[in-house]
Amino acid sequence: MAGIRQMSRRIARWDGWVSAGLIPTTNQEDADGAERDRALSCTYQHPEEPNVVRIFVYGLLAILVCGAAALVIAERTWSASTARIVAHIAPINGAPASDSDRVTYDQISDLPAPVQRFVRFAIPDGTARAQHARIEHAGQFAMKRDTWSTFTSIEFFRVQRPAFVWDARIQMFPGMSVRVRDNYVDQQGSMRAAVGALVNVAHVHGTAQIAEGALARFLAELAWVPTSLVPTTEGGSISWNAIDDSTACATIKDGTNTVSVNFHFASDGRIERISGLRYRDVDGVGVLTPWQGNFSEYQRVSGVMIPMSGDVAWILPDGAAPYWRGRIVSVRYN
Repeated sequence: MAGIRQMSRRIARWDGWVSAGLIPTTNQEDADGAERDRALSCTYQHPEEPNVVRIFVYGLLAILVCGAAALVIAERTWSASTARIVAHIAPINGAPASDSDRVTYDQISDLPAPVQRFVRFAIPDGTARAQHARIEHAGQFAMKRDTWSTFTSIEFFRVQRPAFVWDARIQMFPGMSVRVRDNYVDQQGSMRAAVGALVNVAHVHGTAQIAEGALARFLAELAWVPTSLVPTTEGGSISWNAIDDSTACATIKDGTNTVSVNFHFASDGRIERISGLRYRDVDGVGVLTPWQGNFSEYQRVSGVMIPMSGDVAWILPDGAAPYWRGRIVSVRYN
């Protein structure tokens, strides 16, 4: 009996504690658990899944930034390379011409008749011989047959010890151009074309065919430096042979390179056309190909008459394939 009375007192005491809230009931425990879950849900955030679109956009932006930086560096490197060639061949400065550096009409009596007419048409008696020239062009260039793109270019000439460098920017489509550099320096020819000045689409150099092709271009373009077409006794000078009353063949020798170009003259003496054979690059191989250029729109610049417009074409078995047509934007001689 004593044991039963003791157990009853313990149960009564437990019920009192429960009634007073000192011991939670099962329902209260469930409520407290739910409250804890709500509190935890407010303080703990589940990690988000990776945003694929955001990763793609950031990656694309990184690629564009890196590509733009590469193009800027390539353009600067290209321009620096051209500047080094220019510094080597054609500084635009120098001392005033002496009497021996001038073209006089008593120097031309032994030249073919059409060349004499040209000298009297283009060069006043006593004109100083240009030693260097800087010419800017603008026009259209066909990197593929009948596919024309706009271009701008700067070309530098050295008359004695023949040399030139032509640096062009050909616009392929908005925001992207092809840089082209054609040059003849120290008896060597070279031509390089690169998209964005970075990715080569053509690069030929170091062969006899490339050297002769570049020297032929140099000779033909001396129509823009007319005093250089009057022979001197110094190295790099040209010689003339008559073909008929309106045509003469000019030949220039530089080291082991010798090329000839025919000059066709109008009745008043102006050069209308040039023609000849020139090496054309065909898949990295030089192929001797008929070639011609036309000159027009003569104006007097720095005292001499020069053609302000022109075009050039390869003469292929199926007809002419023009690839250059442009006009002079500016000329500077010294």
